[in-house]
Amino acid sequence: MITYVCGFYFNEDATEVALIRKNRPEWQAGKLNGIGGKVIKGEAIWYSMMREFREEAGVYTDHTKWTWFSNEGIPDEWLCYCVYATGDLSKVKTMTDEEIEIHKVDDIFTLPVIENLKTLIPFAAGQIDPYSKYNEDWAEELKERGELV
Repeated sequence: MITYVCGFYFNEDATEVALIRKNRPEWQAGKLNGIGGKVIKGEAIWYSMMREFREEAGVYTDHTKWTWFSNEGIPDEWLCYCVYATGDLSKVKTMTDEEIEIHKVDDIFTLPVIENLKTLIPFAAGQIDPYSKYNEDWAEELKERGELV
């Protein structure tokens, strides 16, 4: 089984998030995704997220900044640990051939994102700021927009 990490790095009030515009694999090309990648065998997910974020976004983050909030995957094939952190988005920069972009959380529904990000990002934002519009009733808004069935 292949294990991945996918991180969402928000500003302090969770109104903006850093995403990466993917060139590969082919099914993700041109779409925005969380920042992350494969977990190296024997590597803890927290250290994998630190490594991937430093390699792709140029920012060193302490492993204690990242909070797990969801898993995605197909049993016995792949598993992705979804995590989030907050910090200074002005320090994030492109380090590879895949561009890092900062977007407003509210725009996620109209951007070319990997489909599950339309649920994952508002959910994570609601964990950071429980008084935001993405709190416990975030699912109702997604249903109204037709993004969640």
